[in-house]
Amino acid sequence: MPKKKAIFYSVPRAELITALCAENSIDHAISENTVNLIENMLDTLVTLSKIYLEKGELCFISFPAQLMAMSVLTAMSDKDLHYLCHLGHHQTSR
Repeated sequence: MPKKKAIFYSVPRAELITALCAENSIDHAISENTVNLIENMLDTLVTLSKIYLEKGELCFISFPAQLMAMSVLTAMSDKDLHYLCHLGHHQTSR
């Protein structure tokens, strides 16, 4: 049985910024900074295609890369996990 070729979709950065502004009623600059932060993090994790990034678009390099990126973003958005709440502070329980 032949292996199916994966289909990847790209999203222009400008569309992400506009959607983030509209859906969350936030300032354009905040939206742009948020997209920049996420783009830099996902690029560092080697989940985004360099070819598409050069065109101003975000596109995952593979389905496993997309799954990993979505897991990271979901974990970061979970207010109960406190990943970014106490940077530099270590809480221990005994």
